[in-house]
Amino acid sequence: MRNLDPHRLEFRQHFVLSVVTMFLVFLGWILLHMMPKYTNKFYYLDPAAIKTSDISTFKIMAYLSDVLLIVSWVVASIYNKAAVEGMDLDPEEDDDNKAADKDEEGTVETGDDDE
Repeated sequence: MRNLDPHRLEFRQHFVLSVVTMFLVFLGWILLHMMPKYTNKFYYLDPAAIKTSDISTFKIMAYLSDVLLIVSWVVASIYNKAAVEGMDLDPEEDDDNKAADKDEEGTVETGDDDE
């Protein structure tokens, strides 16, 4: 059953890479949604109430979200170079080409005519 689809491996690779990309973007999205807690603290609180650990945590979150989004962009651009859209997936197209190659007598042209 596994060997019936010749493109199964390529589809599986694209699926795995898209799941990895989705996971990296999701982690970056979570970090971006946690950042307003710190920006509100920086903007509205007294500067003396802000700890250096708050600033360090915000910087780490900003760097991590940037790295995650850049890595996900790189992964996405790598697997888009050999996209699934480039493969011929229409099984009826072969039948249409064979029907178009038939001449008036109903025989299939082979291309070996020396006329």
